[in-house]
Amino acid sequence: MATVQGVRAADPSTPKIEVMAPTTASTTGPTLTFVSRCGTGPMAIRSFLRLVRSSHCRAIVVLAMLTPGCIFPEPPTWEGPKKTQPLLWNPIPRTDQFHLLSLDKPFNFSVSERSEDAGEALRAIWYLGPDYLDYLNSRDIAPGHSDVLKDIQATWPVSTSKQECTTFNLVVTHISNDSSNNSDGGILDHHPLNLDDASTMTWWLNLNNASGCPTGEGTTP
Repeated sequence: MATVQGVRAADPSTPKIEVMAPTTASTTGPTLTFVSRCGTGPMAIRSFLRLVRSSHCRAIVVLAMLTPGCIFPEPPTWEGPKKTQPLLWNPIPRTDQFHLLSLDKPFNFSVSERSEDAGEALRAIWYLGPDYLDYLNSRDIAPGHSDVLKDIQATWPVSTSKQECTTFNLVVTHISNDSSNNSDGGILDHHPLNLDDASTMTWWLNLNNASGCPTGEGTTP
């Protein structure tokens, strides 16, 4: 292969490399962003803040705040528990038998109760006789929730020497449903105003060995 003035001639099989002119060369510059318009440094921060104050930038900020990631649903409305009717069971002593009572033998009784009281106390009221007119006594019970079992216990010291075959009646209701809280003189005291907010339990008694009444303890009425 011939050379000219010591320069080796180009091999025709070697690919040519063309150098582009500066005006046509491709350059990679920094990517322009909203913040890059302001640069960096203290002056840049002040420039950025001025941009945020502009109406154009405020619109951008508002749009950013309206994105789904910034929207929170309103919390659900919470409602407190509602009162339910008292439920009574597990009576002691049994309610399907006569019980012999006298002045020297008081009546001890208990029941299990469950209700949602919504913060209102209950009142246990007991009467003598099937007409619920002979009020004997009452006791208030602290409020509870429907998942908590309450135990109501009381004693009635027999206060009469009368001989009779009768009933002992227990009523449990919420205090606000007790008629004794009502100023209407025509309403009997210590009676539930709304029967849907009351429950009853009844025991059979032979008071002071009444004649014509079963005398055996546990006799079925």
